[in-house]
Parts: sequence; C-alpha cells; structure tokens
Amino acid sequence: MLRAYLLRQWKLVVLVAGFAVLNWGVFWLYRLPGEPLLYAWALCLALGLVMFAVGYFRFVQRHRELEWLLRKAGENALPLPPARGLLERDYQALLQAVCGSRAALSVENNSRLQDMTDYYTLWAHQIKTPIAAMHLLLQETPCPEMEAELLKIEQYVEMVLGYLRLGSASTDYVFRERELDPLLRQAVRKYARLFILKKISLDLRETGRTVLTDEKWLSFVIEQLLSNALKYTPEGGFVSMGMGKRL
Repeated sequence: MLRAYLLRQWKLVVLVAGFAVLNWGVFWLYRLPGEPLLYAWALCLALGLVMFAVGYFRFVQRHRELEWLLRKAGENALPLPPARGLLERDYQALLQAVCGSRAALSVENNSRLQDMTDYYTLWAHQIKTPIAAMHLLLQETPCPEMEAELLKIEQYVEMVLGYLRLGSASTDYVFRERELDPLLRQAVRKYARLFILKKISLDLRETGRTVLTDEKWLSFVIEQLLSNALKYTPEGGFVSMGMGKRL
C-alpha cells in the first residue's frame, strides 16, 4: 500500500526533489555557507515527513472505506462517507445518480419479467384443456401420427413450465437420496408410445446407483435427454440408457 501511495504522489515527490536541487545549486553558485541550507533542509524534511504520515494515514483510511463500499455495491443507495471537497461531492452525486438509475432499471426489468412469467404460466395451464380434449377425441378415433404430435406438444408445455419454475424465487428443492433406476423407468414409460410409433429400440440397463438429488428436477433432466434422443434418432434406430455403451 505504501508503494501505491508513493505512485499516487510521484509528482509531489519530483517537485520537492527539484526544489532541493535548485536550492543546492543557488547556494553553490553564490558560494554561500552550507550549514544554513542543511538546517533548512532538516526542518523541511521533518515537516515533510509529518505531512507524508498524515497523507498516508488518510490514504489508507480512504482505501478501507472504498473497500467497504465495494462490498455494498449491490445496494440501491450507497452509504457514502462525508465528501472532502467540491470534486468529491460531484463524484458522489454522480455515483448516487447512477445507483438510482440502476435501481429504476432493475424494478422495471423485474416488473416485465413478472408479467412475462404470469402470461406464460397462464398460457401453459390453459393449453392443457385443449390437449385433454384432443386425447379424448383420439380415444374415439385413433390416429398414431396425431397422437405422436400431441405427445410432443405436451412435452413442450412441460418444458415451458419447467423453465418458469427454474427461474422462480419460490422454487423448492428437496434433496435426498434416491435410486436412479426407478426414475429412468418412469421416464421411459412416459415416452414409450413415441418409441413404439417411431419403431425405435430401447436398451435400458440397470445402474444400481443411488444419487443425492431433487427427484422432480432430475426426472425433468432425464425426460429432456430422452426427448432429444427420440428427436434425433432416425426411425428404426436404437437408444441405450444405463451404465454401459452399445458398440
């Protein structure tokens, strides 16, 4: 920190050194006795050391205040220390104006995000009504192709709901040890119809693993992996799940 303070005051150090050289040069040119010069230099050095110590103490104190303010940077209004001069008052006024503008933008963005979340949440729940009606119609008039597309629509709706829950501040995570194999089988049962319709073979191997996880979100991830596998595997292809790999 002392080095940083010296670098900050380098112009003053050079100026004082220049004055000392000029004084010495004048005394040397006029052949004046050196004792008064040395005495004056000693007095100036003592006064300079006192001023240097005071300045360095204030520099360290200001540095610590700024470090403390840095930890408070996330607040809407910074608790700034009293200004020491006109320029510091100007800087503080500018900083408070920036903080106020940032707070206003944050409130506006949060409001827009909440409106968007409410809108898509309402849409996702309302779209379930026609989906249920289409399932009833398909029971009366079966159509495998339409059923496959309906399953995709349900999957996309679940993706929207999962995304909204993921960004919600009220998302509740429940971590506990769960067996992995039942979660894999549950996801496979959900997409079994699509496997059949696309004639894709599935090799589900037991893992025997127990994982510490949130069951709801791990199931969501597994289902997304299966969905991508179904999407990018050609008809009549093969999907493997478990610890081993098929060559």
